Amino acid sequence: MRRWGGDRSIARSCPRTRGVLTGVLLLALSVAACTEQSKVAADAPVRISGMVRDTTGAPLVDRPVRLGAGVTTLEGGLGVLTAGIFCLSGACSGDAFDTTTAADGTYALELTGEDTQSAFGEATSFLLSASGAPDAAHPTGPAVGGRFRVQTEDLTLPPLQLVDPRPRLSSTDAHAVFEWDPTAAPGPFEVQFVDVDDERVVWAVSSPGAEAQVDGRVLEDALGRVTVGGSSKDAVEGSDLHLSWVSPSLAFGGGFGAPPSRGAACEAIAADGTSSPMAPCPLTDGSFASTTTLTNLVRTTLPSPIPADLVVVRGCATTCRVWVTPEGAPAPVEVSAASGPFAAIVVDGAPLVAVDVELPSDGVASLAEVSVWAPAAAEATPLRAVDDPSAVAGDLGADDDSGGRGWWSVIAGGLILITVLALGVAVGRAGSRRRAA
Repeated sequence: MRRWGGDRSIARSCPRTRGVLTGVLLLALSVAACTEQSKVAADAPVRISGMVRDTTGAPLVDRPVRLGAGVTTLEGGLGVLTAGIFCLSGACSGDAFDTTTAADGTYALELTGEDTQSAFGEATSFLLSASGAPDAAHPTGPAVGGRFRVQTEDLTLPPLQLVDPRPRLSSTDAHAVFEWDPTAAPGPFEVQFVDVDDERVVWAVSSPGAEAQVDGRVLEDALGRVTVGGSSKDAVEGSDLHLSWVSPSLAFGGGFGAPPSRGAACEAIAADGTSSPMAPCPLTDGSFASTTTLTNLVRTTLPSPIPADLVVVRGCATTCRVWVTPEGAPAPVEVSAASGPFAAIVVDGAPLVAVDVELPSDGVASLAEVSVWAPAAAEATPLRAVDDPSAVAGDLGADDDSGGRGWWSVIAGGLILITVLALGVAVGRAGSRRRAA
């Protein structure tokens, strides 16, 4: 069994005032008192076992299984789980453990109680995943995973089964169309387009049935993989169990290319109206990574007026209010809000010179990308051919330094995105801050 070390330190040394340190310590102690504490002794041996089945129900033989420590409330929220143990912002905590399924599909991992808890004695959230092998038609094979806490010294997980709903990708004049067999597993389903460059999710959409259509412009010039997956809930001794499966992937390439807003300047505007340039602008650079900010408002100023009929806002955790400024208009005009991390807002086609996005006012917020689109050219297509699907390949079983980062991103991302999308629908912004003048 291979063990990959993570950063178990509580905090890094850096200049702080005594007052800030005191406040952080009090906050940490108060949060720790409210979180789920471990019921396993730190020096106790811990065994986690189970079995994995392939898409036919037969044992999955000689395939890797990875168990990775996630994060607790004190150690960074959902960020680490979004990319497995490969941290987005250095907030990694805990270790990862690798093993391989036996001839009967079973696996077992040996840990200690200390491995299952944080420095504050919390029961750490774990993510276990396994995958099938890729093939010529599918850059990555099917994958399955589960997130749970360890509250017993001998934990047996229920059997995990890979799912192949036979996905298909095609296009209409303006939309990418992704289809699958909905009888392969219960819905609702989550479709994810993942960029191969950094394993970020380009676009995600939920569907209750057998297909999902997305405006091809939201795929921009990305190259990557598209999958469909689903989730369910179960329980193990002492913990909820959140299960997620992902289909074999298909390669995709965005056909409409970069939006005309690519490279536009942006600035952060505080609640008192003061502004600070964000240079280079992280919201128009073509990367789908989130940018964390403490500001009230972010303004994107377009390099020239764009006759826009679509504004795409990525990265809002709940709901962000959006304004557009038409050319010659005396003031911005509020349009539909961006609800959830993937929002496509239809506008009226007037030439726009700026887009404002108001971030939630209840603490640190993040935003990923703001794109402004004119109608697509008639000769363009929403998907471009991917001549070499292996260019977007990934395999959890690959013996390299990545350790299967792609599949960890997809499995963990599936668990997180389904939660975030649900919150985006359920959480309103009734008490949203009034926009700064």
